[in-house]
Amino acid sequence: MGDETKTREQLIAEVEDLRRECASIQAGERIHEEVLSMRSSEDIVKVVAVMWREMVELGIETPGTSIIFVEEGTDWFPTYMAMDNPHRHGIDWTSPQLSEVDERVAVLLPTGGFETSQSRERLLEVWREKRTESFVDNFSISDFIEFLGLKGDCEGLLEGLGGEWTVTNVPFAHGTVGYREREFVEEHAAVVGELARALSLGYVRYLDIREAEEQTRQANRERAAERVRAEAMTMRSGDELRNVVAVMFREMADLDESLLECSITFVNEDEDRIAEYSACENPRKYGVFWSHPDLVEMDNEIVVGVGSHVISEREDDYLERWKKGDVWSFELIGETYWRAAKKLYGMEFFHPRFPEKWNVTVLPFSQGSVSLNVPEFSEESVAIAREFTEALSLGYTRFLDFRRVEEAQQQLIDELEEELQTAREKQMALMPKGAPKAEGVHLAGRCVPANHVGGDFFQYFPREGGGFSVCMADVTGHAMEAAIPVVMFDGVLESQMAMGVGLEELFERLNDLLCTKLDERTFVCFAMGEFDTERGLLRLANGGIPYPLHFHRNSGKIVELEVEAYPLGVRSGVDYPVIEVQLEPGDRVVFCSDGLAEAENVEGEIFGFERTADVVRRGCVDGLSAEGLIERLFEAVRDFSGETPQGDDMTCVVLQVEG
Repeated sequence: MGDETKTREQLIAEVEDLRRECASIQAGERIHEEVLSMRSSEDIVKVVAVMWREMVELGIETPGTSIIFVEEGTDWFPTYMAMDNPHRHGIDWTSPQLSEVDERVAVLLPTGGFETSQSRERLLEVWREKRTESFVDNFSISDFIEFLGLKGDCEGLLEGLGGEWTVTNVPFAHGTVGYREREFVEEHAAVVGELARALSLGYVRYLDIREAEEQTRQANRERAAERVRAEAMTMRSGDELRNVVAVMFREMADLDESLLECSITFVNEDEDRIAEYSACENPRKYGVFWSHPDLVEMDNEIVVGVGSHVISEREDDYLERWKKGDVWSFELIGETYWRAAKKLYGMEFFHPRFPEKWNVTVLPFSQGSVSLNVPEFSEESVAIAREFTEALSLGYTRFLDFRRVEEAQQQLIDELEEELQTAREKQMALMPKGAPKAEGVHLAGRCVPANHVGGDFFQYFPREGGGFSVCMADVTGHAMEAAIPVVMFDGVLESQMAMGVGLEELFERLNDLLCTKLDERTFVCFAMGEFDTERGLLRLANGGIPYPLHFHRNSGKIVELEVEAYPLGVRSGVDYPVIEVQLEPGDRVVFCSDGLAEAENVEGEIFGFERTADVVRRGCVDGLSAEGLIERLFEAVRDFSGETPQGDDMTCVVLQVEG
């Protein structure tokens, strides 16, 4: 009977051991599940919380557990302490170091490691030897309250934590698990060791996630820096530096939400001046309004301050530090800062986001420095800013180079403008100062280049025996491209006219000469009419000029004088036909270059030949003089095109038979 009872007890013990083992396995699986659900490095806090919760569920009566992760080769031993949420016990504790996982569990986040090297070495020894360590510790509630920074009457609420405890440290692959219980229980240490295996897996995943996050942060910093670099490299004037500092603040604030303000200081030692650009969140978002010419609201989110002053002796320390290239920090009192701002801008200043005091970190670069205003100094903020200083330095260097080029270009433009003005004066001198005097005939002409100089011109030539010739030329191209061939053509035309050759021969000679003198991309549209004043006969040849318009006073109709031929300089050996037109008293012949008909308005519509002919006809019917008809036509084109820039020269010549 005794043996049977013993066997039953053994079976019960074995079942109990199996139950505990199953519970331990299930607890490890729940820790493992929490590990697999990690999406960010911050989720390690949840894993730590689950670790403590499972220890309690397995019967380990501990008020909390400390998990210390070992990162060899560094002084960084991140320590997480899981415990009862203080708010469950009526303790009002708000701290950035406290993470409330849920209503039951809170985790004290790492503060940086150990206070003494002895503690660090002791931990490393336990961890390296993979041995469990236990020791008795007298826990002081008052010291704990002071350590946590708790306020109010907390000792009564924490009374159960005081006195002697057995502290056990269980090593695992990546650190140790420490916990307190009144007496050491070997089985508990074994259970914690099993749970720590799942925790170890969690830390491996944590390291992988942290590395990925760091890579992501670095990529984000590089992309943000590239956007600042792109903005800096588009600068064309000093005023655009406001845009750069605004973009820089926006990008840095996206990466570091604690950023209060960033400033860019440029040092110009040659001119003995310092220029400062600072950006912060627009206080308008908080109902605070700043109004000053040197403070520019870039948008609803950002305001930028701009200032420039002569370098003074009080900046000697800044210049010395800047030249050394060292990063430095200092504390700034809000009251002092706002007092200085009032003195600088002459108005009261306040920003709701700024605390009573904050840290200023200055990072020099080749042309100046970047200053960060943050609540507390952080290496992360410095790392972010360093990316931007490099981008800013590159962009500003390009800006300085561009400004030098721009200044040289402006000098060249000024010189070119002067040369173009001289060329314009010379080209306009090619045009007749007035019309030849011929009985019963009135002539008028006008040329308006699209640029300083152009490819259009007109001219009158008296003829032996009475009468005269009137001509119009349009050289391909615009501005200087056409101006030089115009001058050359004018000289060739003058020489040929001096020989007294007939109209047919003149065109053939001019064409053959230009075919040898001009490049294959350049040609001359040219029309000339010889008018015999005694007979009222007009002989006309045309190579590429829009058909001249002939207004018949007797009928009130207008017709085109059609003459087909190649422009001059396109093909040698071309025959140029000549037509004869009998002009009656009151008739008019109007020569127009294509620049008038091809004038565009803002919608891209052209003035057109039909509209040109209609304006000319109406002007003739109204009895306008030659000058008045030209003015009417140019006015109609101006009204049509408005402020739209025109790309071609406009020329018009009117031959009016009196009567």
